[in-house]
Formats: sequence, structure tokens, C-alpha cells
Amino acid sequence: MQPGHNLKFWTPGGSSTPLLTAEHIDTAMDFEGVAAAGSILGTTAMQIFSDQDCPVYNTWRWLEFYHHESCGKCTPCREGNYWMVRTYRRILAGHGTVADLDTLQDTADNIFGRSFCGLGDGAATPVVSTLKWFRDDYLGYIEGRTAPRLSEKSLVGAH
Repeated sequence: MQPGHNLKFWTPGGSSTPLLTAEHIDTAMDFEGVAAAGSILGTTAMQIFSDQDCPVYNTWRWLEFYHHESCGKCTPCREGNYWMVRTYRRILAGHGTVADLDTLQDTADNIFGRSFCGLGDGAATPVVSTLKWFRDDYLGYIEGRTAPRLSEKSLVGAH
């Protein structure tokens, strides 16, 4: 981290692996160590995020990618990613509700293990892990403690 910044979260294997937090910093970077911490090595494309980064915003950006890359052949991935992206936009624009968190969890649970390929699982994973570790970051947007990251325009005509 740059001076004055602290580790907030990281992915040991890219965006499709469960996020880990600063408390996991001493995790051994082998299959067993990462699994014991609650994640997987995946592609081993480690991503590191400081306390200046927002896990809610980053998850939305990842979901935009998964939604775009979905082939559309299976309903869980096609529809689930579509609705999760829209829900994240609403939250990040300051219009989310606490019920949206349950909707995100439920949608991710219904995508995981039900898609034809691993893309659906990859999309659901950061949603589930950020809801687990960073629920307060979501509530910050919902309760108005965190300034919206997206404008009202992002909600109009959103795909």
C-alpha cells in the first residue's frame, strides 16, 4: 500500500474468487492456506485494494464485466447478472434499500452452481463475499452515510 493507506480487501485469484480482508493478510498463498481462509486461488491473479477503494463499487464493475460477457444461453446467468447490475446501480446512486441486499444474496445464490459454465459462479462470488465482509459499506449508500457514486442518469435506460 502507498504510505497512509491500509489494505481493505484482496482477491487471491481474481474477481471470481471470494474476497479476503486485511485480517487475512498472513494467509499462506497455497491451495490449503487460501481455502482455510475461505477463498480459492483461481487464476492466481491477485488484486489488492486499499481503504480508498469501495468494495460495493468494485463488485458492480466486476458484475458489469460478467453481465457483458454472458453468452445468454442459461437463464440464471443471463437474468441474474442483468438484475444484479441494475440493483447495484440503484444502490450506488443512493436509491437502494435494505431489501436489495437480500435480493442480491438470493440472486447470487440462484446463479451459483446453476449456470452452464463457470461465468455464473464467477459473477455470484464477489457479491456473496462483499455482502459477508462489507455489509456496512452497502448500508452506507442505502442509509445516506456514503455519497452516491453513480448519477441519476445511470439509472435511466440502463441495460
